[in-house]
Amino acid sequence: MLRYNVRSRQLVDLVRELRSGRLILTPYFQRNLVWRVKHKHDFVETVLLGYPIPQIFLAKGGIDVEKMEAVSCVVDGQQRA
Repeated sequence: MLRYNVRSRQLVDLVRELRSGRLILTPYFQRNLVWRVKHKHDFVETVLLGYPIPQIFLAKGGIDVEKMEAVSCVVDGQQRA
């Protein structure tokens, strides 16, 4: 049985995880990027205007025991990045 939790995340938290290397946008199993620059600009504008966006699915990855930090991978949503 597949289990998942749905929760909202702040964009600033995702950016922080991305910059620290704890969020992997392109894991080996991810499909290739399909959006053109225009689509990316429109998406950013949507976020900045506060409009709702589709869900992005993240999977828990490995844990760095020394740093006590977990890594997450984008499972679906890369086409919108």
